[in-house]
Amino acid sequence: MPKKRHFLLLEVLIAFSLIVLCVFPLLAPHAFILRSQALFIKKIELDHLVNLLYGQITENLYFNKIPWKDIEEGTVFPITEEMITDIGFPYPRSYEGTYSLKVAKRKPSKKEDKPDPPYILYVLTLNLAFIPSGTQGAALNYAYDIFVARNLAGINPLPER
Repeated sequence: MPKKRHFLLLEVLIAFSLIVLCVFPLLAPHAFILRSQALFIKKIELDHLVNLLYGQITENLYFNKIPWKDIEEGTVFPITEEMITDIGFPYPRSYEGTYSLKVAKRKPSKKEDKPDPPYILYVLTLNLAFIPSGTQGAALNYAYDIFVARNLAGINPLPER
Protein backbone atom coordinates (compact mmCIF):
# COMPACT_ATOMS: atom_id res chain seq x y z
CA MET A 1 0.00 0.00 0.00
CA PRO A 2 1.33 3.38 -0.98
CA LYS A 3 1.93 5.92 1.72
CA LYS A 4 -0.54 8.89 1.57
CA ARG A 5 0.58 12.48 2.06
CA HIS A 6 -2.29 14.60 3.33
CA PHE A 7 -0.35 17.84 3.73
CA LEU A 8 0.78 18.23 0.12
CA LEU A 9 -1.76 20.96 -0.76
CA LEU A 10 -0.95 22.89 2.39
CA GLU A 11 2.77 22.73 1.63
CA VAL A 12 2.18 24.06 -1.90
CA LEU A 13 0.07 26.97 -0.60
CA ILE A 14 2.75 27.90 1.94
CA ALA A 15 5.41 27.80 -0.80
CA PHE A 16 3.35 30.09 -3.07
CA SER A 17 2.71 32.54 -0.24
CA LEU A 18 6.44 32.69 0.54
CA ILE A 19 7.23 33.37 -3.12
CA VAL A 20 4.62 36.14 -3.27
CA LEU A 21 5.97 37.70 -0.08
CA CYS A 22 9.46 37.72 -1.59
CA VAL A 23 8.25 39.30 -4.84
CA PHE A 24 6.75 42.41 -3.18
CA PRO A 25 10.12 43.80 -1.97
CA LEU A 26 11.51 43.24 -5.46
CA LEU A 27 8.68 45.15 -7.16
CA ALA A 28 8.28 48.01 -4.64
CA PRO A 29 11.27 50.09 -5.86
CA HIS A 30 10.07 49.85 -9.45
CA ALA A 31 6.58 51.03 -8.47
CA PHE A 32 8.13 53.93 -6.55
CA ILE A 33 10.31 54.87 -9.55
CA LEU A 34 7.29 54.74 -11.87
CA ARG A 35 5.28 57.01 -9.56
CA SER A 36 8.21 59.44 -9.26
CA GLN A 37 8.60 59.56 -13.04
CA ALA A 38 4.90 60.34 -13.49
CA LEU A 39 5.12 63.24 -11.00
CA PHE A 40 8.28 64.54 -12.68
CA ILE A 41 6.62 64.43 -16.11
CA LYS A 42 3.63 66.39 -14.75
CA LYS A 43 6.00 69.02 -13.36
CA ILE A 44 7.84 69.33 -16.69
CA GLU A 45 4.50 69.66 -18.52
CA LEU A 46 3.53 72.41 -16.08
CA ASP A 47 6.84 74.22 -16.69
CA HIS A 48 6.18 74.04 -20.43
CA LEU A 49 2.65 75.39 -19.92
CA VAL A 50 3.98 78.25 -17.76
CA ASN A 51 6.47 79.25 -20.47
CA LEU A 52 3.72 79.28 -23.10
CA LEU A 53 1.41 81.28 -20.81
CA TYR A 54 4.19 83.79 -20.12
CA GLY A 55 4.50 84.40 -23.85
CA GLN A 56 0.74 84.74 -24.31
CA ILE A 57 0.31 87.13 -21.36
CA THR A 58 3.25 89.25 -22.56
CA GLU A 59 1.64 89.38 -26.00
CA ASN A 60 -1.70 90.39 -24.43
CA LEU A 61 0.11 93.20 -22.61
CA TYR A 62 1.71 94.33 -25.86
CA PHE A 63 -1.67 94.49 -27.63
CA ASN A 64 -3.38 96.17 -24.61
CA LYS A 65 -5.79 93.28 -24.06
CA ILE A 66 -5.31 93.47 -20.29
CA PRO A 67 -6.88 96.63 -18.78
CA TRP A 68 -4.36 98.86 -17.02
CA LYS A 69 -6.73 99.29 -14.08
CA ASP A 70 -6.57 95.53 -13.42
CA ILE A 71 -2.77 95.69 -13.43
CA GLU A 72 -2.68 98.56 -10.93
CA GLU A 73 -5.18 96.80 -8.65
CA GLY A 74 -3.36 93.45 -8.87
CA THR A 75 -6.46 91.58 -10.05
CA VAL A 76 -6.13 87.79 -10.01
CA PHE A 77 -7.22 86.17 -13.29
CA PRO A 78 -8.04 82.46 -13.68
CA ILE A 79 -6.21 80.46 -16.33
CA THR A 80 -9.03 79.14 -18.49
CA GLU A 81 -9.29 76.20 -20.86
CA GLU A 82 -9.63 78.72 -23.70
CA MET A 83 -6.23 80.25 -22.88
CA ILE A 84 -4.61 76.82 -22.83
CA THR A 85 -6.14 75.72 -26.14
CA ASP A 86 -5.21 79.07 -27.76
CA ILE A 87 -1.53 78.47 -27.07
CA GLY A 88 -1.78 74.92 -28.40
CA PHE A 89 -0.93 73.05 -25.22
CA PRO A 90 -1.41 69.36 -26.13
CA TYR A 91 -1.40 67.77 -22.69
CA PRO A 92 -4.40 67.17 -20.44
CA ARG A 93 -4.76 69.79 -17.77
CA SER A 94 -3.97 68.50 -14.27
CA TYR A 95 -3.60 71.84 -12.46
CA GLU A 96 -5.90 74.74 -11.62
CA GLY A 97 -4.10 78.03 -12.14
CA THR A 98 -4.34 81.79 -11.71
CA TYR A 99 -2.16 84.72 -12.70
CA SER A 100 -1.80 88.31 -11.61
CA LEU A 101 0.24 91.31 -12.65
CA LYS A 102 1.59 93.68 -10.03
CA VAL A 103 3.57 96.90 -10.40
CA ALA A 104 6.99 96.27 -8.83
CA LYS A 105 8.71 99.53 -9.85
CA ARG A 106 7.69 102.72 -11.60
CA LYS A 107 9.84 105.44 -13.10
CA PRO A 108 9.23 108.35 -12.54
CA SER A 109 7.66 107.60 -9.18
CA LYS A 110 4.03 108.58 -8.65
CA LYS A 111 3.56 111.94 -6.96
CA GLU A 112 0.22 113.28 -5.82
CA ASP A 113 0.85 116.93 -6.74
CA LYS A 114 2.31 116.36 -10.23
CA PRO A 115 0.52 115.08 -13.33
CA ASP A 116 1.80 111.94 -15.01
CA PRO A 117 4.49 112.51 -17.67
CA PRO A 118 3.79 111.30 -21.23
CA TYR A 119 5.97 108.20 -20.77
CA ILE A 120 6.11 106.01 -17.70
CA LEU A 121 8.38 102.99 -17.31
CA TYR A 122 7.26 100.03 -15.22
CA VAL A 123 8.64 96.74 -14.02
CA LEU A 124 5.67 94.41 -13.62
CA THR A 125 5.78 91.12 -11.75
CA LEU A 126 3.78 88.32 -13.35
CA ASN A 127 2.80 85.76 -10.71
CA LEU A 128 1.47 82.39 -11.87
CA ALA A 129 0.10 80.01 -9.19
CA PHE A 130 -0.93 76.41 -9.81
CA ILE A 131 -2.64 73.92 -7.49
CA PRO A 132 -2.90 70.23 -8.46
CA SER A 133 -6.48 69.30 -9.46
CA GLY A 134 -8.35 67.07 -7.05
CA THR A 135 -5.69 67.09 -4.33
CA GLN A 136 -4.68 69.29 -1.44
CA GLY A 137 -1.09 69.68 -2.64
CA ALA A 138 1.04 72.75 -2.19
CA ALA A 139 0.71 75.55 -4.72
CA LEU A 140 3.46 75.89 -7.32
CA ASN A 141 4.34 79.55 -7.85
CA TYR A 142 6.20 81.12 -10.76
CA ALA A 143 7.25 84.78 -10.94
CA TYR A 144 8.52 86.73 -13.95
CA ASP A 145 9.52 90.38 -14.30
CA ILE A 146 8.26 92.23 -17.37
CA PHE A 147 9.48 95.65 -18.51
CA VAL A 148 6.70 97.94 -19.80
CA ALA A 149 6.92 101.42 -21.31
CA ARG A 150 3.50 103.09 -21.08
CA ASN A 151 2.79 105.92 -23.51
CA LEU A 152 0.12 108.27 -22.18
CA ALA A 153 0.64 110.91 -24.90
CA GLY A 154 -0.74 108.97 -27.85
CA ILE A 155 0.58 106.70 -30.57
CA ASN A 156 4.01 108.36 -30.89
CA PRO A 157 7.05 106.12 -30.43
CA LEU A 158 9.21 106.34 -27.34
CA PRO A 159 11.61 109.31 -27.13
CA GLU A 160 15.20 108.84 -28.25
CA ARG A 161 16.92 109.67 -24.95
